[in-house]
Amino acid sequence: MKFFYLMLLIGFVSIYSEGKYEGILSSTDPRINDLKKKGEFPQEWKLIFRDKDEDYLIFYDIEGAEIYFKYRRDKFDREAVYRIDGLFPGQAYRVRGQLIGFFEAYSTSEKKNYFPAVYRKLKDVQEENKKHPENIPVYKLNSLESTSIDEILK
Repeated sequence: MKFFYLMLLIGFVSIYSEGKYEGILSSTDPRINDLKKKGEFPQEWKLIFRDKDEDYLIFYDIEGAEIYFKYRRDKFDREAVYRIDGLFPGQAYRVRGQLIGFFEAYSTSEKKNYFPAVYRKLKDVQEENKKHPENIPVYKLNSLESTSIDEILK
């Protein structure tokens, strides 16, 4: 029991001596909505994995804004499925890819209720629609790696 209290004390001292613990994403990591407003879409993101939906991996940032990464060509691409096997929801990853399009949300003119999004390739998206807060960027997945090792080494 004394050992437990000693370890707990050491843990608190180490956390408070190094500064505030910010979680798996820091407050200095780029935010999706901030970069979307500027029209900037970097090729590398530090995001949290949410789920897999058909051909897409869904990631989100510290504010909950989402980005989709297309990880396979079609439902028969078995190699891509093996590459992403072992992703854990809630874990942070450093994800790299290139922007290929957007899921554009559309609404009725009178109401602001957004309907399910329509996928549009990058060449078909108007510049003002890239900055729209309801539109979701879609990237082609190049690579991803867990950032948990970075957290351990800090």
